[in-house]
Amino acid sequence: METITINSIRKVTDSNFTDLISIVNYNLSVTIGGETESGDFQCTLGYPEVEGYVYTGYNSVTQENVKEWVKDSPEYGGALNSVKSIIQERTATNITDFPWS
Repeated sequence: METITINSIRKVTDSNFTDLISIVNYNLSVTIGGETESGDFQCTLGYPEVEGYVYTGYNSVTQENVKEWVKDSPEYGGALNSVKSIIQERTATNITDFPWS
């Protein structure tokens, strides 16, 4: 199970957009087999005209919008794998009874 909590966002304004969300800082919590781990990460969002994203006015943005943008970002897979790896390492079993013993 994955849970994203939005910690903060960064807005920019330029000649094309007002209050464009450019960066999202979030916490990702993952639970696998009863083990939970979390970490803080940052997601850089693409520019709507260049990246093909649809601009959503800041006052119309929902928490679910931002979470979906985070999940759709190129960085999300790395963040998810990072947290999963910590759980897998913590729960891994090292074998000491070798077949040649």
